[in-house]
Amino acid sequence: MLELEVDYAVRHIRRILGEDLAWIDVRPAAMAAYNETLQRDIAAIDVWSAACGGYYRAPSGRIVTQCPYTMTTFERLLAAPEPEAYEVVRRHARIEPA
Repeated sequence: MLELEVDYAVRHIRRILGEDLAWIDVRPAAMAAYNETLQRDIAAIDVWSAACGGYYRAPSGRIVTQCPYTMTTFERLLAAPEPEAYEVVRRHARIEPA
């Protein structure tokens, strides 16, 4: 999982450098949609829904695991991020030659 996460981060760093971006961030609507899907999927897994404590359960009772999926599914999710899920800002305005 860590290797997949690092690869994902490196791809975004390369994008920042290659496109001369000041920054890139996940759009709030995309994050909310992902979190809704994540919570729905977690609720469908018995072991995550069991009435027991653990470091994945916040004091509110909400499960806060980063990914309840298999590594194959996690790899697929990170392999093709949705470009429209990200907001980007260019570092410098490009001036087109006349």
